[in-house]
Amino acid sequence: ANVTSYSPIKIENLRAKANGSVTVAPIGKLENVIAEIGGESGGFELKAKGTKGGVFTIEGPLSDRLDLKLKGQNLEIALPDFFIKDGLVDADLRMVQEGRQYRVTGDIAASRITSSTSIPRPEKTDQPTKAQADTPNPSVPLLKRIELDRVRLTAPNGVRFTEPNLNLALEAGGILTMTGTLGEPKIAGTLEALERSD
Repeated sequence: ANVTSYSPIKIENLRAKANGSVTVAPIGKLENVIAEIGGESGGFELKAKGTKGGVFTIEGPLSDRLDLKLKGQNLEIALPDFFIKDGLVDADLRMVQEGRQYRVTGDIAASRITSSTSIPRPEKTDQPTKAQADTPNPSVPLLKRIELDRVRLTAPNGVRFTEPNLNLALEAGGILTMTGTLGEPKIAGTLEALERSD
């Protein structure tokens, strides 16, 4: 990279590369990540790929407005906070920055999702420090600033609900729409029961 100005700082011909694994809430651990950031002040772009079971790519500008596209196939997911024990999905999503908010659109196709209210969830033991508690603005956590703008979840026959305490299993398929935020998602739609055992 070349720094051509320090007031304000201006960077040209930036090329930064990184590889390894990273944990991203609430998705979990991403492995075999290879990421490259390039460009110049006002026009940095990200190109990344990795695995979460299957292969995913993330590409797009980071400045002056973040606009990233994520695509992946056969991605393995587990979201205990959302009562998803495990899943296998294809994703075609876009996240665009709008001020301090981020808007996500696109489609998710699930070939398998297992949901249960009996999933053990990790205890949250971290307490904010006094400095963090007194900080004026992190009043809105990042996940609550990521808006789900009618993200479509298609699951023709791959949603399975289990409730061990009731010895109940129900399999269903349909199309759902996700709204709200990533921190407080809302899901609406119709699922048709395909099979039940008790």
